[in-house]
Amino acid sequence: MHETEDPALNTIIAEVQHVLPNFEGFEFTFVGVDKVAFSMKFSDGRGSINAARMSHGNLIFLGLMVLTYSQNRPPVMLIEEPENGLTPAALMRFYRAIRALAFREDETQRSQILISSHSPFVMCEAWNGEDRDFIHQLKIEDGQCIIRKLSEAIAQQGVTLAKDDSGNRTILGLRNAEELMSGYYA
Repeated sequence: MHETEDPALNTIIAEVQHVLPNFEGFEFTFVGVDKVAFSMKFSDGRGSINAARMSHGNLIFLGLMVLTYSQNRPPVMLIEEPENGLTPAALMRFYRAIRALAFREDETQRSQILISSHSPFVMCEAWNGEDRDFIHQLKIEDGQCIIRKLSEAIAQQGVTLAKDDSGNRTILGLRNAEELMSGYYA
């Protein structure tokens, strides 16, 4: 991002507000001639917390949001285990943000995003989203990597999924996701 005037800053603030109650925004402090430090402002008793005192999870979430919304992000991103340190609410916001980035109407503004994860939360968020054909399961058998669509793995392994309220779509619950991710059905 370009210091404190980046157009994406308001979007990042809005995303953080969804995850952190009473978050108001950032305070920026110039350190020397070429560095900017920041603090997070809260409307409650926390007041202002500088970056060095923020939790690891909040810093990870903030970094992922900056990566997702910055104008100079790479066209291809590989994100390994984004769930580490994130709350389920933060993980949900991050997943929705990268999905929106991958499917932007203007193709020149898209990034291709590959996520590697062992998290049942990530699996549920992806499966229970709008589309599913991009989700694959990788498994090593006899020294070779076997790649199959998750929908094929579910069918081959006889996993019964619940239906949503309309009865038209299946819903992946945490228990089935944990079993699929741990290899119980493999």
